[in-house]
This record gives sequence, C-alpha cells and structure tokens, in this order.
Amino acid sequence: MNQFFMNPTASGAASAPFQSGFASNESGLNAMSGQHTSFFNDFLQQEMNILQNRNQMLINQLQHTPVLSAGRSSFMLPDLTDLQSAETKITAPSQPAINSEVKDHEFTSLIEEAAAKYQVDESLIYSVIEHESGFQTDVTSHAGAEGLMQLMPATAEGLGVSDSFNPAENIDGGTRYLKNMLERFDGNEKLAVAAYNAGPANVDKYNGVPPFAETEAYVPRVIDTANARRNA
Repeated sequence: MNQFFMNPTASGAASAPFQSGFASNESGLNAMSGQHTSFFNDFLQQEMNILQNRNQMLINQLQHTPVLSAGRSSFMLPDLTDLQSAETKITAPSQPAINSEVKDHEFTSLIEEAAAKYQVDESLIYSVIEHESGFQTDVTSHAGAEGLMQLMPATAEGLGVSDSFNPAENIDGGTRYLKNMLERFDGNEKLAVAAYNAGPANVDKYNGVPPFAETEAYVPRVIDTANARRNA
C-alpha cells in the first residue's frame, strides 16, 4: 500500500499545503462576506432613513392640512364654503402687493359696488385683494386659485362666477364669500379673515385663528392694512 497513506508524518506533510490553502480561501470568503454584509446593512439603513423622513413629512403635512367639513352659508353651497378656504387660501400668495397703491384705483368702482351690495367694509375688501393677489388679475396659485381674490374654480362656479380673471366677477364673488364668513362669525373680522384663509371649519375647531403658520401671518397683515386704510 502507498506509504503516503500509511506514514502519518508524510500524510501530515503532504496535507499541510491543502490545509493552508483552504484556510486562506475560507478567510478570503469570510472577508468578502463581511464586506457584502456591511454594504447590505448600510444600504438597508439608508433606505430606512429615507422612509422615515418621508413618513415624517407626511405626518407634518397631515398635521397642518386643514380639515374639510360642511360649513353652512347663506350665500353658498355648504361644501363650497370650506373647499375654497381649505384647498386654496392656505396656498395663497404671501409676497407683498405689487404696485398696489396704483393698481387698486383701477378697481375702486368695482370694490365700492361690491361693498355696497354685500355690506362689507371697502377697506377690508381692498386689504384682502392686496394680500391675496397684489391686485394682479391674472395670477393663479399652484393649487389653482384664480384672480384678484383667489377663487378656486369650484367655488367660483358655486358663486356664479364664470370667469375668475374678470375683475368685476372675481371681486363680486370674493366679496360675497367674505360676507359669508363675516356672517358666520358674527361680524368678527379677525375670525372672518382667518376663515377666508384656512376655512371656517378650522376656525370652529380651534375656537379662533387656526395655528397654521400661513394663517397666523396672514390675519394680522390683512387686518392691519384694512385699519391703515380706514385711518388714512
């Protein structure tokens, strides 16, 4: 019989290179496996972080999204009352009015007419237009609100406004909506303006100006501008 298999010394000497090679290969495989595991773990962690960030963004949006409800109005269909404010006014332009001191004179007669028709203070109408559109007749928000007083298409339709970019129709419809908010909140201009921006349901919910950053900034701007006009 072959002495290679009989002699332990010879057998050990002969198998040493194979054992060394196997150990080396095993070590290399373990190293590669460790690298792949580390990469895979890092990848999973990154994906989890992305998902967590997206979830947090959604939570924040839901927490600051006005809740639609069926508010009643003497001028409008119930579902249009909150639709206008909740979907539109939160996203209304917040930049300063552009040349408003000049442009508002173009609409003086229309504002006076709407003010007399709906018994709404002219200065308040001026102020809402100034802070909604800067007296730009053709402005459209990314949510789709249109014209001087930023009416949503569905709301405009409910108010009988066929062309929101027509100054006369827009001012009439927007003033009518503003009058509705004033009546709902017993003539309280602060709450009416908050409702115009955030929706009457949210004013009811929070029993005052809703804690939305846009609304909290919008209300005092509109009221201060209206008061400045009255005192001018």
